[in-house]
Amino acid sequence: NVFLDELNMRREKEQKVDALLDEFEVPYVSVSYDDLFYSETADAWANVFRFLGVGPTEGLTMDRVKKAMLFMPTSTRDHSKTLQDIETIAKILKGTVFESQLRIGNATATAAER
Repeated sequence: NVFLDELNMRREKEQKVDALLDEFEVPYVSVSYDDLFYSETADAWANVFRFLGVGPTEGLTMDRVKKAMLFMPTSTRDHSKTLQDIETIAKILKGTVFESQLRIGNATATAAER
């Protein structure tokens, strides 16, 4: 499947970058878009601040983060609103490492649940 091949290629590239950062001992923090913008906790933000050595790292709340944001999430969390033929995509992703990243409705659901 071309779609799955593309996802795998991009994942491999990301893993190569991570490996190079590790190999050359480049400090970095790994966070996801979802953890920054859709999490109920501010843990990812606290990790970023801790890594940068600035800002609050303890007792940070998403409410406080949202009040300080200049930018908001750029898309809806529900993939069924932005992707066509969501059922086919769910079938393609079923059983892959990407399955858990597909979100239909307000929660992440596995393709097996659909």
